[in-house]
Amino acid sequence: GAGGLAGLKAGYGRGNGHDTGVRWLPRGRGGRAWYGAVRAGAAGGVRAARAAGLELAGPTGDARRVTALWREHCARASGAPVRTVVHGDAHVGNTYIRASGEVGFLDWQIVGRGAWWFDVPYFLVGALTVADRRAHERDLLAHYVDALAAGEVTTLSLEQAWSEHRRSSMYGLAMWLCTLGFGGGYQPDDICLAYVERYSSAYLDHADQ
Repeated sequence: GAGGLAGLKAGYGRGNGHDTGVRWLPRGRGGRAWYGAVRAGAAGGVRAARAAGLELAGPTGDARRVTALWREHCARASGAPVRTVVHGDAHVGNTYIRASGEVGFLDWQIVGRGAWWFDVPYFLVGALTVADRRAHERDLLAHYVDALAAGEVTTLSLEQAWSEHRRSSMYGLAMWLCTLGFGGGYQPDDICLAYVERYSSAYLDHADQ
């Protein structure tokens, strides 16, 4: 999956040009309309998660803080000096396997342009159990950076990727708290709760590093 994301992004950024091939896409999200919706959804998600017995420690249980950090994340990504295509919701439920064995991504309704690091932390943290993520996340990020380099993109270093990865978990937490909080059958509650636990754990882990 990380390699598939790298291949996708490299296709829009060879030569490391500014916004190469993606200027027609919107520059991410985080405006007033999004902010209000995310804050309301996150608040509902926190209530639903706690009602289901999931502990949300510290900032992960504060909808206002979750939303503020989500907004900061979106602003960093859309303001990056060199941008590429951003899927925006690259979780494992939005993937498929091609005949070649490569991973592809579907459901492009919130596609935009943003930083090279934007999608990969969201994908990795959501795709792995907490134990597997703790054991392998840095190696998987290194694979992503190496795959970008193989696609002639050297914009992102492993150090930068790791720094942004550690700061990115609130984006995923906000997304899945909203999905849980708004209900409506977008995703089963057990799926939402599993993602909420993974992103909240990642935030707390990375805050201590």
